[in-house]
Amino acid sequence: SPQSTNTPILDIIGYSSTSDAIGLRLTRRRGNGASRLSSQPNDYLGNIQWRGAQASGAAPTGNRFAKIGAKVDSSYVANTGAQPVGLEFITCNSTANFTHSFYANGNVNFSNTVSATDGSYSNSVTIGNYANANFITAKTIFNQFTPNVQLNFFSNEIGRAHV
Repeated sequence: SPQSTNTPILDIIGYSSTSDAIGLRLTRRRGNGASRLSSQPNDYLGNIQWRGAQASGAAPTGNRFAKIGAKVDSSYVANTGAQPVGLEFITCNSTANFTHSFYANGNVNFSNTVSATDGSYSNSVTIGNYANANFITAKTIFNQFTPNVQLNFFSNEIGRAHV
């Protein structure tokens, strides 16, 4: 029977007397059951995709969809222990995909402008790249500075505040 808009198709419920969270585990290997091989650098270990169907009911076409994927870091050497894994968040509009990466080494890359605000936009920070002109704007950065705040852009100090 058709599902209502508030009824999940997959619902996982677990009970435990420990602090461990319920989990869903995706494990990927190369090879097959008889000959297991290690994942390789840049392999995707799994992903979740969101695709909207067409009005006619036809399956989605093209490559415009949102996705979260786990990807083995390019620095990994196959068969050498723990694999460094990052996450990719792919968003899209009607003409382009945008990849936002959280790398295994802690680095983060966003495809477009990054903004942080308190909701009123009276206290905000924006980091972006428009017309190849890198910029940072800061407007009363959350009304509070900790002593000796330093703002750097590509390792160059561009501002300092003292309380």
